[in-house]
Amino acid sequence: MSALGFYPSATQAAAMVSEVQYSAYTSLGIVKEQCTLAEFVQLYANHRPVFGLDKVLVHSHVGGYVWEGKGGAACGALLRLREDV
Repeated sequence: MSALGFYPSATQAAAMVSEVQYSAYTSLGIVKEQCTLAEFVQLYANHRPVFGLDKVLVHSHVGGYVWEGKGGAACGALLRLREDV
């Protein structure tokens, strides 16, 4: 993943290894030692940092909705936002 510009911490790497190892455990009852390219791409997409998004950009898109407490949006505001999309 470092070749793709993503340098996970030791904790993140351990979580990804565990995710691969136990992905087939419930269905097949085995612990995997290797992953396919498709699984690797899925791991990268699920664990990499989001590119091009920051708090200011997100706030500019949802700034018209009511924000409550410590930066959390009201449930109704989030539901309306989902319906607008």
